[in-house]
Amino acid sequence: MARVMLMRRLLIVGDSLAGGPPHLCYPSLVAKRLPVFWTRVVALPGKTMRRLGEALARALPLYSPHLVVFQGGGNDLLIPHLEERGGRWRLLAMALRRGGNLPAFNEEEFERTFRKAVEPALSQPISTVVLSIPCLGEDLGTPLNERRRHYNRVLEKTAGELGLKVIRIDRIQEEILGEDGEASPYLMDEFSGFFLDPLRSLTPEGAFRLSERRGLLLTLDGIHPNPRGAEIIAEALLGALTEEVEETA
Repeated sequence: MARVMLMRRLLIVGDSLAGGPPHLCYPSLVAKRLPVFWTRVVALPGKTMRRLGEALARALPLYSPHLVVFQGGGNDLLIPHLEERGGRWRLLAMALRRGGNLPAFNEEEFERTFRKAVEPALSQPISTVVLSIPCLGEDLGTPLNERRRHYNRVLEKTAGELGLKVIRIDRIQEEILGEDGEASPYLMDEFSGFFLDPLRSLTPEGAFRLSERRGLLLTLDGIHPNPRGAEIIAEALLGALTEEVEETA
């Protein structure tokens, strides 16, 4: 008698990195290559870890997943960074705060916020994979990237204590960027790009042209992945998900 393979339900909850057209969206790339999963994505641009945790809690009873991928934390660092820039960037950060996106103000608060965010998944018999905060700008020597390293160490340590699998996508990015030599300092330097970049990158060709113009290798603007960057995240996640499938087969 032939063995019937039941489709597994995969839920991905993340910020703007989890959205966008298929060539820039790691969940789309994963879903295409792992048809064993019935995939649902909740992508919430601009949301902090706290708000993503709330979204996860709402999504779990809706989709009843066998496996969860949780990605976030970058906006907890970016919102204060935008406030420090001043001008229109500060106004944008204020708008995000008014929408309930209150960033963790230090590492201790980030740990508490992360624990609370993943708590709904821990209370159910499902596997959870956590993606680290990606590089925030391709210049790895900035204070922002140093803070990102600290936050990722907290995330990795806390996830380990909770029995969650962590994929350090930032380390993969750092290895590639470090090998290339001099990195572009571009980090969301054009305010107009906040509105125009989605139109400029509707095709893979357009996305690569945008990255090339700014001297970027893995991203469109220092944050959001170009096709190469999205492939890197997807490949790392595919490896972890394949292991999960094999372990529970």
